[in-house]
This record gives sequence, structure tokens and C-alpha cells, in this order.
Amino acid sequence: MRVIKKWSASQRAMIVGGHSKSGMSVAEYCQEHGVHKSTFYTWLKKLPKPEKAPKKGFIKIKSLIASRSADLIRIETPQGYRIEVPQGSAADFIRRVIHSVRAQ
Repeated sequence: MRVIKKWSASQRAMIVGGHSKSGMSVAEYCQEHGVHKSTFYTWLKKLPKPEKAPKKGFIKIKSLIASRSADLIRIETPQGYRIEVPQGSAADFIRRVIHSVRAQ
């Protein structure tokens, strides 16, 4: 008769999280911890995905156009966002505006 072991959520998280630090293959790690490989992958799939941090650095900007009529700088991103900021805006302000658009 096969014995089914119940694992708590914290045990599952510790086992799945410990694999990356172990330096072992999944098969070796699972055998050492008494977990079937398919069970390990099921647990891995069910863990919440960490939120991705926004990439640091530059983003590609399609065009940068100064609109003379309204004294605005228009920035168009590859994703299709159009951002207009007043000419003479502080670089930090423009950076925060672009960052907030990238986070969406």
C-alpha cells in the first residue's frame, strides 16, 4: 500500500525554494527530500510568481517632438503611449512620468 504524505504550504515552499541553492539536479534534490519530481514541478507551478521589477536604464523612444504651439515635448514610446510634458520640465519629473507609464 502506498503512503501519501501531506506537506504543509510552508514545507512545500521551503523545498521548492531550497532547490536553487542546492546545486543539485531536480531529480537528485527530490530524491533527497522524498518528493516525486512531478510533485515538485506541481508545487513550483502553484507558487505565486514574484512581481517583476521595472527594468532599470533607458527605454527606447520612438520619437521626440517639440510642439511649438503648446510649448510641449511629446514623447511616443514603442508601446504606443504618447506623453506630453511642458518644455523646460525637470529631467527628474520626465523620468518619473516615463517610469509610471512603464509600470502599467
